[in-house]
Amino acid sequence: MVCFGRLTDPSRVDDVVTAFRRLIEDEPLIRHGEVRAGLRLAEDLVAHAHYSWALDFDDESAWRAYMVSPHHAKCAALVTPLLDSSILTEYAV
Repeated sequence: MVCFGRLTDPSRVDDVVTAFRRLIEDEPLIRHGEVRAGLRLAEDLVAHAHYSWALDFDDESAWRAYMVSPHHAKCAALVTPLLDSSILTEYAV
């Protein structure tokens, strides 16, 4: 799964990155995860994501279990109110 997010307040990107890093550490269903704050180098040229993250799961059932897990719910409760927009895609590894 890969997600790019744009925040209503870009100054909160460190809070979001910290929340995702904690999620990656705490959620045993995540096989591997990466999260990065965007450098915003081309922000004056195009709509720009403030962060990106990628998560790998063993299979679709692990992803589905993650989507309803308490760790996901806790992270979503923090991040969702800060979002302006996001784009997400899932793919088979």
